Amino acid sequence: DEIKEYEQLEMDVTLINTTGTETKMRVKGPTLRHVLEKEGIDLSEYAGIGVTGRDGYYTLIDKEKLAVNDIILTWQVNRKNIKDEEKPIRISVPLELGPYWVKMVSNIDLYKEISPKDIDKVHMFNPLTEDIEPYYYEYYGSKDKSIEVGKILRKFDVVDEKGFFTMAATDGLEKHETISLVRQRYFLKVEGDNAPMNIAPNFKLGMNVKHMTHFSTTKDAVIFPEKMIEVVRTKSIEGNDGMLLEDVLLTTGMRWNEGNKFTAVNKIEKIDLSLEEMLNCYLIYKEGQVSLYNDKEIMTELLRIEKNET
Repeated sequence: DEIKEYEQLEMDVTLINTTGTETKMRVKGPTLRHVLEKEGIDLSEYAGIGVTGRDGYYTLIDKEKLAVNDIILTWQVNRKNIKDEEKPIRISVPLELGPYWVKMVSNIDLYKEISPKDIDKVHMFNPLTEDIEPYYYEYYGSKDKSIEVGKILRKFDVVDEKGFFTMAATDGLEKHETISLVRQRYFLKVEGDNAPMNIAPNFKLGMNVKHMTHFSTTKDAVIFPEKMIEVVRTKSIEGNDGMLLEDVLLTTGMRWNEGNKFTAVNKIEKIDLSLEEMLNCYLIYKEGQVSLYNDKEIMTELLRIEKNET
């Protein structure tokens, strides 16, 4: 009941979940910013918030999203108090998709620091995970090939626990999870409806990142080329669609300066690329494998692209 003592915001919002279903509703509650101000806390001084539900569902909302969204601590929907199974509150995030709208919120953590992304390796999903035993995960009546995220993380040289595991979809949705959350019983479904898609025991359908283009820790990104091709510039090369490598790397979060060089790696060799060469490269995805082109094919069965320090 304390929440009703703060200044209330009442507004019409539309909840869009990741299946595309739209639900219009009128919500009421104070904003997180206002509640914190009353406690002498300035939300803009924080790098982000983590919102956890009683069922263990979690989402991170970063500083950029907090700057443009009012996080409404909702206790009333369509002029009726929320259902018991959604209490104590649910949050409404007007400009974001459904995965950000956490129900039955048990706690909200304020993060002073989130390790920034500094991607220096971009891996191809298939060769990275080919030696991981798949798990056939049953989810909403379908049993599909899935890979456990914890086993993928073990392949990286370093995983910063203060950083976040970020997933992005072809529709522009990005979702962040804590590293500790995805280390166990968290899977990427790689076959069947909506794949690649994140699934876990406490996920309800419509709260997933569907048709995933890539995911990343602070240092490593992994791409699904068959989905990445939908969001980057392409060019026809020898009858195939080639993805502009520059766009692929930028989409994953890799950044560089004039002095950086790059290395393309497969199981047999490494090829060094200057910045200029990298900017002229394309990736072609065919039959589960990625080839690298620079005017002509220069590498087959690509494993990853590395950014080298100057």
